[in-house]
Amino acid sequence: MRLQLRKPFQTLDKAYARQAVSGEKLDTFCRALAQLMLGVDEKETDEYQTALVARFLNDTFSAETYEVSTALGVDLIVCPNPEKAGNAGPSVVIETRKAFAGEMITPIKNNVKSLHELILYYFDAQEVDPTRNISQLIITDAYNWFIFDETDFRSQFYENPRLRKLYQLKRQHQKDNAFFYAETARILRELNTEIPVTYLNLREVADALKLPADQGNRVLIPVYKLLAPDHLLNSSATGKTNPVHPRFYDELLHIIGVQEAEEKSGKRLCRLPEKTRLPGSLIELVIERLVQENRLFAVPKPEQYGATESEQLINVALALAVNWLNRILFLKLAESQINRYRQGNQSVELLTGRSIETFSALDGLFSDVASNGKPWLPGWMSSLFGKTDLEQNTLSIRQLPNEAKLPLFAETVLTDSGRNIQSEQVPTLHYLLHFLDSYAFSVDTPALIELPGKPHINAAALLHCWDRLSACRRGMLPAPAVVTNYAVREAIRRAAISRFNEQFEWNCVDLAGVQERLTSSDLTRANDLIDSFRILDPAVGGGAFLSAALNELIVLKAELGILRDLTGRPVQSYGFAVIDNALLITTSDNEPFDYFLGDPNSSRFSGLEIQRIQETILREKQTLIANCLFGVDTDRLSVSLCRWRFAIDLLKSVYWSDLEASGNPALSRFGRSLEWNTKIGNALLSGFSFDFRVDSLKRPLRDTVQKAFKQYRTDAQSWKRGFDTDEGNRLELRMRAFRELLAQIALADQKDVVAIRKLEAKLAQAALTFDVVAQSMAQQKLTERLHQLKKAFENKQQLLSQAFEWRFEFPEVLDTDGNFVGFDVIVGCPPTAWHSTSGSEKGYYQKAFLNTYTAKANPYVLFVELGLRLLKADGQLAVVLPANWVKSGNSSKLRQWLKTKAIEQITDFADQMASNKNAVRPGVLIVRNAGSTGTFLATKIDTLSNTADVDSESITVFVDTLADKAWALSGNNAS
Repeated sequence: MRLQLRKPFQTLDKAYARQAVSGEKLDTFCRALAQLMLGVDEKETDEYQTALVARFLNDTFSAETYEVSTALGVDLIVCPNPEKAGNAGPSVVIETRKAFAGEMITPIKNNVKSLHELILYYFDAQEVDPTRNISQLIITDAYNWFIFDETDFRSQFYENPRLRKLYQLKRQHQKDNAFFYAETARILRELNTEIPVTYLNLREVADALKLPADQGNRVLIPVYKLLAPDHLLNSSATGKTNPVHPRFYDELLHIIGVQEAEEKSGKRLCRLPEKTRLPGSLIELVIERLVQENRLFAVPKPEQYGATESEQLINVALALAVNWLNRILFLKLAESQINRYRQGNQSVELLTGRSIETFSALDGLFSDVASNGKPWLPGWMSSLFGKTDLEQNTLSIRQLPNEAKLPLFAETVLTDSGRNIQSEQVPTLHYLLHFLDSYAFSVDTPALIELPGKPHINAAALLHCWDRLSACRRGMLPAPAVVTNYAVREAIRRAAISRFNEQFEWNCVDLAGVQERLTSSDLTRANDLIDSFRILDPAVGGGAFLSAALNELIVLKAELGILRDLTGRPVQSYGFAVIDNALLITTSDNEPFDYFLGDPNSSRFSGLEIQRIQETILREKQTLIANCLFGVDTDRLSVSLCRWRFAIDLLKSVYWSDLEASGNPALSRFGRSLEWNTKIGNALLSGFSFDFRVDSLKRPLRDTVQKAFKQYRTDAQSWKRGFDTDEGNRLELRMRAFRELLAQIALADQKDVVAIRKLEAKLAQAALTFDVVAQSMAQQKLTERLHQLKKAFENKQQLLSQAFEWRFEFPEVLDTDGNFVGFDVIVGCPPTAWHSTSGSEKGYYQKAFLNTYTAKANPYVLFVELGLRLLKADGQLAVVLPANWVKSGNSSKLRQWLKTKAIEQITDFADQMASNKNAVRPGVLIVRNAGSTGTFLATKIDTLSNTADVDSESITVFVDTLADKAWALSGNNAS
């Protein structure tokens, strides 16, 4: 038997490991640790040591949820405090020894009595009460701690046939404990396996108490979390995904002036009811100014914002207000991140400490960033702060009234933070900035201390706020991060295997096979293959799926050994994983990779390995965002949130040299890729069919379009690379001309246009007849018919004004002749309910989606059909749907059609969202764009961790056994 020693960070749930900790609680832990070290006496008894360990745990945690006590047969039991957590919950078993006792387990000497006693106690506990919930088992002498996870302990010892037989023999023949210990030692000597165990040397940890806080905390915080109830007792905080601070989100909605209204399908983000509206809220200020200056008329395609003027006003105002908020929140994150890098240098002040008393001053800050006026900001940030088309056509934040006031939120953080804000009404801008200043922002750092009265908001929490805003716009809640990661991971890896087999003429069945066959001569080609992936979310929302895809592509490159720096040197000895929608990098020592520079001007700086890794990750993210990731949504707000999500992904990987490269044109214009790859439009509407071919046009129109298309491809590449002002104007003119040309083609190609022209000609001919009575009757009928056709055509044109032309919008998925090739992967969580649909829209869907549309079909049904159309042959679709789609009558036609397709897996996530009454249980549908293979896997996942590992049960389903009305995907005979 050998011990597989793990460090604290390896053991902790990775999302939990990156949460901030209370400074006050950490100080308490440090004091208790110091007292523990002072109290250890090698000459004292085991009982003394037991009391010492109990006091250490009590001094640190008993005020929270611990209750430490002694129990028969074991030294200490740690249980949830019944006054805090009720009587239910797991317990921790602790076996103690005096310091340096011969019976104490060590990293080298493990087959000792302390372990034998713990094994016997576990057997006894299971015999007396098999349902007893034990989470961890610990052996400690106060200095050394060996922490076994109950699952590992059970599989390695309790389920060992020889140990079980030994225990039964002991009970049946009433053998004493000494007999059991001796025989256990013999069995363990012959056991050829590794036992996972977390090892902790508290004497070494205590040395960190003497270090400066920023260094010592990196050692102390993981240990604090390891021994905290959240980890040891598996409390609800551990494994928590999609973290969002409820008070932060609720007060943010208050300042914006919106609410989450209950609807039949879930919650929907909307303006406050008229009687409860807040005139000083951001959305009301914007609406008032839009109406006063009559700016709505200047919005291109206002129908994109709603069917009525009222809807358009609200949605335009919301898009403007949230985009301004995004800039402010992004600057808060950037300020936090940059100041970490500038330690020892003068701190950067963007908003904190800056005198911003007016909306005009705030707009000036935006302009400074947009013009690269802040040399310590990465250059690529600038394009995110320039005036958007919507701002240019309507208004900027400087036009909001400075005298506007807003009542404080009922549970405002300002009151709790001790600020001197007591009046019922405070200036809106003052409120907003002081509200944000009451929180401590950070991007993605593993060892943060939460200051008293200043709650911590990290990038994950902020992004979940954005996901919720976007999802509630559709009347739903965002999918859990673990479900998002699962869907994206499955789709990308399946597609990767297919692409490698196709490009290299292999027949690998998994990525391990791909990795085995890759040689050093293949690495460049393999890297280019990944960079050529085209991944789409056609209902992109806040961009969570594309962000997960970005991180998964980097993980995939790392696993295949093709992740390399700018010089071609491989990135080795690092671990990469996607945890809670974030990229987690660990060092060869299994410690979190943390880019943190005390003095960037040091002579050692340029050669630091840490710099090389950070630079590599940023460049990879920029490349993959520009080349691989595409998104579309009808909602401008959602598209904006998606672009800001990408910006935060890049901000996480900013490195020092990048902060000094604001003058680099390629970097400063990188934001153009965000604009190009994420676009606004109704993915379900298109004027051109996917099989439309330019060469089907007649000359000279065909030649004109082909020439224009080639120029369009070139212009698209130039747009994404960046350009100066003059070149940008030329590009915009040419691309606008190309779209106008497409509109002319679409118009000429429509049958209803031809019918109208024929009818107009017939009406003109009828006017020449000499029979006055017949002429009048014919003209009346023709005129009525012509009016009907024109009205229908106008409705159609109004509908198609929101269309997204897949056939041309993304040249990256077209061949050199302009023919549609398709995407490699489609992912996403399409909307589950219609917001509003007109008669003409329903008529269009009925004709366009013959395989799936019914009058009662949910929109996600059509998105599945659209997704498969958008894929290239053997491409992968993985979408998150309500789990009941396999039984819902609204999805019956979809199920019938899917029986003809290569369904690969249908996953039900059981009760992943059962704790939220407004949530719909999620499922994942994975389909390959090919004909049916006759079978697929039906998988049920009861628990899903923040890693790629899942606890699941799968059965094989035979397609020809599936019923027409509903699919039952469980039991021995799935049907």
